[in-house]
Amino acid sequence: MIRGFFRLIGLLLLAGGFIFMVYDGARWVADQTLRFTRFGQFWNDINQASQTAFRTWVEAKAPWPRPRCGTPSGWPG
Repeated sequence: MIRGFFRLIGLLLLAGGFIFMVYDGARWVADQTLRFTRFGQFWNDINQASQTAFRTWVEAKAPWPRPRCGTPSGWPG
């Protein structure tokens, strides 16, 4: 059972990597400059309201990681 769980996690990470490869590859074809997209920037492009809602939820539930970890997923300030 645990092996199946880890395979699922691996498959999801692989699918996410492929999506980012296609996203960055399309930008590279468009302007011929290689840029890597940060997860926070990608999330902002898709739906900024959900990123803000998730940030407030995380800060309400667990305010302790913010001073130690910095800004997760590129959140400002």
